[in-house]
Amino acid sequence: MSGALPVRRSGWRARSGGKSPGSKIDAPAADKARRYTDEIHVGDLLSAPFAPGRFDVVTAFHVLEHATDPVRAARRMLAWLAPNGLLVIEVPNAGGLGAALFGRAWSALELPRHLSHFTPSTLKATVERAGGRIAWTWQQSKPRHYIWSLRIWLADRGCSGLARFTERRLVYGVMKLFLELTLRLAALLRRGEVIRVGVLPADRSR
Repeated sequence: MSGALPVRRSGWRARSGGKSPGSKIDAPAADKARRYTDEIHVGDLLSAPFAPGRFDVVTAFHVLEHATDPVRAARRMLAWLAPNGLLVIEVPNAGGLGAALFGRAWSALELPRHLSHFTPSTLKATVERAGGRIAWTWQQSKPRHYIWSLRIWLADRGCSGLARFTERRLVYGVMKLFLELTLRLAALLRRGEVIRVGVLPADRSR
């Protein structure tokens, strides 16, 4: 599990894994994770020593886009699930409104850190190739994603001064308020900036 919930007090036992192949959790991040668990794996997800069927919930928030082999990574995480377990995956949505509007300036491209980019259909295909099936899907858009993309778009066009102007507190606040009021529609139309799915093993009865 991940997040700021007091998982120990809630009765959950947490384990923490490395974010992606080639990346490591630094000392401050590891210290923060130890507030929730003493068992931390640092390194490649595929080399994590967790036994099959060990976890009720496995979460991978913004992990799969970093994996050199997303299908293998998803298959590995599915293998860690207990019989009634759930895998939750969240990735940037390359089929979302932000990607369509900003193109190569889309903030979630993050090349070369992001090795793969997913739309709802390609994420579904990845999950199915890994031996899973999607039980539910949720999308979300946040103002900061669009503001970051706008800054990159302006900078790419030589408007670095205007890009810096968007960082001013008042300007940022006005843009954030406008986007808060409009971006809910993008999520409802399944054009959100992130896709979150709940995944079950494909062989589990529906």
